[in-house]
Amino acid sequence: MKPYPSYKDSGVEWIGKIPSDWKVTKHKYNLEILSGFPFNSKLFSNKKGFPLIRIRDITSGSLNTFYEGDYSDKYIVKKGDLLIGMDGDFNVRWWEGDLGLLNQRCCSIKESSTLNRKWLFYLLPNELKIINDLTYFTTVKHLSNNDIYDSKTILPIKETQTQIVSFLDNKTQKIDQLIDLTEKKIELLKEQRTSLINQSVTKGLNPNVEMKDSGVEWIGEIPHNWLVTTVKILIGMGEVEIQDGNHGELHPLSSDYVDNGIPFVLSNNIQDGQVDYVNCSKISKEQGDSLRIGFSVEGDVLLSHKGSIGKVSIVENPPTEYIMLTPQVTYYRTKMSLLLNTHLKYYFQSHLFQEMILLLSSGGSTRNYIGITNQRNLTVLIPPIDEQKNLVHYLDDQTKNINSTIKVEKNRIELLKEYRQSLISDVVTGKIDVRNCDE
Repeated sequence: MKPYPSYKDSGVEWIGKIPSDWKVTKHKYNLEILSGFPFNSKLFSNKKGFPLIRIRDITSGSLNTFYEGDYSDKYIVKKGDLLIGMDGDFNVRWWEGDLGLLNQRCCSIKESSTLNRKWLFYLLPNELKIINDLTYFTTVKHLSNNDIYDSKTILPIKETQTQIVSFLDNKTQKIDQLIDLTEKKIELLKEQRTSLINQSVTKGLNPNVEMKDSGVEWIGEIPHNWLVTTVKILIGMGEVEIQDGNHGELHPLSSDYVDNGIPFVLSNNIQDGQVDYVNCSKISKEQGDSLRIGFSVEGDVLLSHKGSIGKVSIVENPPTEYIMLTPQVTYYRTKMSLLLNTHLKYYFQSHLFQEMILLLSSGGSTRNYIGITNQRNLTVLIPPIDEQKNLVHYLDDQTKNINSTIKVEKNRIELLKEYRQSLISDVVTGKIDVRNCDE
């Protein structure tokens, strides 16, 4: 791939120089925008009616809301339509889903004699990012039709647009396939890790050990010297303490958040077995000290129990003397005499335990919940303490290798995504000439 034969100054700062035969224009001269309709929310359904495309669906590409009222056919979105979300991050989607009605705060771009919509699909994210960066907001950023119409853009002849689209379709498809394959590899590695953990914390490391009936049908046999108990019994013995965050009036609000302070841990802050302190919301030390419960410290095992239930981590190297939990997360604090915190972490990550909390949880498919009371009924398998140490040492070693490979593959995905975006940007701004390119 090579540059175009000659260039000129576009006069647009974010674009710079463009091929000499390209022109600078405004979108209002080349496209028509159809704004979505404010359909009556009282007629929305999750089961029957005509599918409705809301702003969140532009990001996900899926439909789960239906409209049971009357509508005009002009608001029907078809496969191959170009959609923009007008709030938030101004997302762009080339619609590949089912027919749907275009709801308010979404818009559709109509094709014209001078404009290939697919070209615009590749070009618009750069332009909308500029608009986004310059848009003042208090809570949510809003995009208007005029913001798009009045923005400066660049336009090669339609034949060149078509050639560029063909090239980028081919290239991005190959990149996306590589990303998809890498994501599948990561999932297989995660399954391998979970299976390894499950086998170790339910059957032990010695395949020849004498077994016994656990007394729990869905657990089956366990090593003969292992203890079968419950969280409730462990609490009664003083071996384990559990607690989640403050409920009701004492629960910190988003208006309480500060730039620097005590990490306020939600379930989505637990990622890949670790607490993401960087992206945690923060509350002031004064507010934290005034709260009643939810103070988690180094060594606590964390378990998410609301929404995305079953996420697990150990509190390691907290940036403050304690971190504060939300009502979405429970800490398990062990006395380390009967049960190691590291062993408990691995047990929580096993298939057996994950299936158990799903069975004991309540709520819908997207908002499962297992509160403190039900958590007390959870079954715990406890090997002798020396065996726990051996199990933890073995699993630390094995999972370290798997985790390292997962990290490499995740970095590969990020590099592919960066390459994808860089390639698109270079092509649609004319930095490289892909006309008649066979690659």
